[in-house]
Amino acid sequence: MTPALAEWHVVVEAIARGDQVLTLRAGGPGDKAFAAAGSAFWLYPGWEQQQASEVKRVWHGELARSNRERPTDGTIPIRCHCTVEAAWELTDSAQLVALDGWLLWTSAYAGSELGWPAAPLTVLLLRAASLIEPFPVQPGQSSGGSGEVDLPQQPPTADLIPALTDTAFQMRSDAVHDALGAPAGVSA
Repeated sequence: MTPALAEWHVVVEAIARGDQVLTLRAGGPGDKAFAAAGSAFWLYPGWEQQQASEVKRVWHGELARSNRERPTDGTIPIRCHCTVEAAWELTDSAQLVALDGWLLWTSAYAGSELGWPAAPLTVLLLRAASLIEPFPVQPGQSSGGSGEVDLPQQPPTADLIPALTDTAFQMRSDAVHDALGAPAGVSA
């Protein structure tokens, strides 16, 4: 099986384009497996949880486009492959405020994720690359839960295109490290 992490389609597309280099994980036990630097996985896009009220207004056009792109045949278009460059566990809302400019979610939504009692909010800094043509997966072919999905086969990796140049990614990475400090080592 091939690991994938469930995420909103609009977020997957933002990461695939390099518009966003972070994702937030509120933390089921399966999510922790993805929180180690060097972990690699595909993003598994979903539409069910996307809400305009939880996305900054400037992203509403992208959210509308995302909803229009939802496959009518039920397939899941896998195209974005990520490697975790760093991970932080957040317990302080000030840390989340420092990331506000790097996230498409509203501060209210991101703050609600911070309040989950089960586990601290984990921020993943992702280096992404994407396929030009998505690799279609039938929902019944994959398995998993709590954010973790096992794809039935490995999508092709030979044609992956980086979301950002090395220099552009390093600039974003430096800004996130400046905001959050050194990663605090997330344990699985």
